[in-house]
Amino acid sequence: MRFDQDSAVIAGSWNDGEGAGLEVGTLVPYSEPDSPVYRISHEGGRIDDYADLPGEAARLTRLAGYRSSVMAPITAGGRLWGALAVFSARAGHFPPDARQRLADFTNLVALALESAEAHDQLTASRARIVEASVAERRRLERNLHDGAQQRLVTLAVHLRFAQETLREDPDAAAGMLARVGEDLKLALEELRELARGIHPAVLTDRGLGAAIAGLASRFPMPVQVLSTPLARLPTAVEAAAYFVVAESLANMAKHAGASRATVRVTRISAPRRRACCSARLASSSPETPLGKPR
Repeated sequence: MRFDQDSAVIAGSWNDGEGAGLEVGTLVPYSEPDSPVYRISHEGGRIDDYADLPGEAARLTRLAGYRSSVMAPITAGGRLWGALAVFSARAGHFPPDARQRLADFTNLVALALESAEAHDQLTASRARIVEASVAERRRLERNLHDGAQQRLVTLAVHLRFAQETLREDPDAAAGMLARVGEDLKLALEELRELARGIHPAVLTDRGLGAAIAGLASRFPMPVQVLSTPLARLPTAVEAAAYFVVAESLANMAKHAGASRATVRVTRISAPRRRACCSARLASSSPETPLGKPR
């Protein structure tokens, strides 16, 4: 039986022909928490004769043709899930060790229940991950189509107009090209916003060193990668370190006026066998000597 607030539901049943039995789905109310039936179902124990016991649960047991029972609670996942009960049509039918033997068996039942619940939770978790990834992919596709893609199409049209105007009116064409340049900056900003937080494939396939090397090769100023960890780090650590370096380089190029940069990523062993990753970046600008952190 499985407990549900102030009642129990028969979740499984087997009958060898002795007594009418309790069908699966039968609701057994427990309106008297102090009754012996309630107590032994929640704590474990035995009842040798239901003849004079009060309460609805005892009445249903007698109607089913039973005189005695032994029960053991089922605790799964740290909570009281229900109970396993064995009934007999004879009074005083069970041997002295019946309660302990049943309790030993409920441990196996609890393991089975926990395994089933863990499987259900894992399946539901996988479904949520798939749904979230699909929703995120659709969001990116929508943003690309409605934002950056439309802006780039417009830029292509304006460039074609500027090309047609260039011979007849160079000044007007220059103005059009200037506006195209401004629109191009906006398109780049939109693409950067979309790309921010997307996990690069090279980071997954080849690790932090290759990802930072690729980042440095695409940077608009010279970037020297002095060191990166040789061994692979946990996925979350690699992702965090990569985006820290990427954001730092972007801010350096935008705000520091630097002419070149260096990157050094080191892995430092910490107490209790933990590890952390520290990144040091340095820039060189007319006002800042090479090597001073910015």
